[in-house]
Amino acid sequence: MNKQPEFEVDFVIPWVNGSDYEWQKKKNSYQSNTSEGDSVQRFRDYGTLKYLLRSIEINANWVNKILLITDQQVPEWLADNVRILVIDHTDYIPKKYLPTFNSNVIELNIWRIKDLSEHFVLLNDDFLFSKETSKSDFFTQEGTPKDIAAQSVFMPRDEFAHIPINNISLINQTFNKREWLLQNWKTAFSFKYGVALNILSIMLSPLPYFTRFYEPHVGTSYLKGNFEKVWDLFPDKLDITSKNKFRDINEVSHWLVRYYQILTGQISTRSYKFGKYLSLSDDDILEKILKRKNINMLALNDNIDDTEKQLRAAHSIELLNSFFSEKSEFEK
Repeated sequence: MNKQPEFEVDFVIPWVNGSDYEWQKKKNSYQSNTSEGDSVQRFRDYGTLKYLLRSIEINANWVNKILLITDQQVPEWLADNVRILVIDHTDYIPKKYLPTFNSNVIELNIWRIKDLSEHFVLLNDDFLFSKETSKSDFFTQEGTPKDIAAQSVFMPRDEFAHIPINNISLINQTFNKREWLLQNWKTAFSFKYGVALNILSIMLSPLPYFTRFYEPHVGTSYLKGNFEKVWDLFPDKLDITSKNKFRDINEVSHWLVRYYQILTGQISTRSYKFGKYLSLSDDDILEKILKRKNINMLALNDNIDDTEKQLRAAHSIELLNSFFSEKSEFEK
């Protein structure tokens, strides 16, 4: 195994129990005017956090601390463990932005957490470590985040598409695409990205502006200081975002910080095969991956909108309980 970085790496996991009555009552009193930002799927909890923590113990137990971000909620099964810090929104988000039901606000302000290490990985509670990983999968020995800088394009199909477009608009106002390609061509094109991503990047490179970067649905490696730098660069836009109680079309996301890391030459390349995006209803694919252990990370998106998908999602949870059957040290 390659020599591992010696610095500490934390995991950050935002989590909400959308079925909690008190939380629902608070949310309803600030009801959103936008359907996407207040969608059921955005707050529904299938209990995947428990399996994420079990998978961390098995496949990423090198983690320093796990920061679980909540809104006055704690999973009833969570154990008192020195490596888990439950961080309430009030512990780090400025009062003027609270309460919030907006994941972008929760994530864009995490650099304000005092106990957060400089090197950290941002996760979703529906992620899973499906194969053994190491620190070097996320950071180089020198502390550079691992990522993919392949270019991509937008295919808008819902309100959410405005947010990544806002991200890339700010990037195009700040960075020169031609200069970045000349100075970072080894990062812009890499055999680790595979044939399809490289061909698309080559086709998009002559365009005068960035269209998008490929977005792998895996844990994102970040330097804490880069969040503060992005706030310094775009204070008005991040302030507007943070004032939104629910996600809206006028805001940006933590991908803006990721793009900043890419365009300031702060990343090292990682294989596109590191992770895979699934839906909870993709139970057949999930079972194959868990058996073969050929992919490091999975995202299990909530796309449940009919009875068939509900049944398949239930089977996916059964699979997780089968492959990650032992309680972790993070459970009572």
